[in-house]
Amino acid sequence: MKSLTITTQNTMSKSNKLKILLLSSGGPGASGVIKSLKKSNSKNFIFLGCDADSYAQNKNYLESFFVVPKRKHEKKYIKAIEKIYFENNIDLIYPLSSDDITIFINHSNDVDKSVINSLVKFKNSYSILIDKFKTYEKIKDTHFCPKYKVFKNKESFKEYFEKNKKDVLYAKPRVSSGSRGNFLIKQETSISDYMMKKGCNIIEIEAFAKINGIDFSEYIFCEYLPGIEFSIDVFSDQGKLLNSCIRERTKVKGGISHVAKVIVNEDLEKLSAEICKIFKIDGAANIQFKKSKKGEYKLIEVNPRTSGTICVATEAGVNIVDLVIRKFLGLEYKKIYPKKSKELTMIRYIEEFYLND
Repeated sequence: MKSLTITTQNTMSKSNKLKILLLSSGGPGASGVIKSLKKSNSKNFIFLGCDADSYAQNKNYLESFFVVPKRKHEKKYIKAIEKIYFENNIDLIYPLSSDDITIFINHSNDVDKSVINSLVKFKNSYSILIDKFKTYEKIKDTHFCPKYKVFKNKESFKEYFEKNKKDVLYAKPRVSSGSRGNFLIKQETSISDYMMKKGCNIIEIEAFAKINGIDFSEYIFCEYLPGIEFSIDVFSDQGKLLNSCIRERTKVKGGISHVAKVIVNEDLEKLSAEICKIFKIDGAANIQFKKSKKGEYKLIEVNPRTSGTICVATEAGVNIVDLVIRKFLGLEYKKIYPKKSKELTMIRYIEEFYLND
């Protein structure tokens, strides 16, 4: 782990400011991280960002922005990050996607050690947490695990629905970001389904089976959870929950909260503490629950990183980003912020950005 002393030998010795490179800075989480650190006790940060999209948002928050190869070109992507790191005297690399963390972990032997040491990550079971099937297998005997199934192929998938004609399943890739590739599978669809705001991912059984190139082994099929969705930002120390912010996701677009209400909920706080203990969460994580038809809380996923709406936790009094940086640098992080956040509502609107080409 990179200590604060080592860091001062890099950028801080020149500008007295810490240079932070935000990976996947085109996502909503980038502005949230920047806003959170600007509201921390220390104001000594300079932010740089990179993304595969040259028109990525958040450029106005960054001192410098770099276009890098897509993550699927892993070696090229890593080389690009290494180049940015050394040429710009970066002190910390802050990943905004779990994919960024796993790529560097998988290629740790091929990456310069100083780059690995500067990546803000902790000793979490990333291989389990980023895979929804492995996550559910870990909690399959708990009351908050949703019912789930896996199918080897198209034939076993269709056979299941022939026997369970009234069943509705929610299909999602075992490893994915947000709601990409998710489908609500029904026996039959109606025009009312497509008039709904979420109707774009509703699909009939036959249509799903005919999707070209679909690999059933890469999907997990869960019970349909029609209830309210909750997102809990947590800060945990080796499995012990220290701080949390519970949000009711009132309105979601493309997997991102557009209206979120911070609430106090003892049941969700206890469940979050149990999740942190089971997975030995160290540092920050985002835990998502949804209510079943019976009104029971069921786990959707655990993201071993700060969420795209982490700025809400900061506004609610718990600056999890500041806590992450403090813990990573070996600074004091316990009892800095309240254990629970205060109640408030966040509304996210569209904002225009202008670039001088």
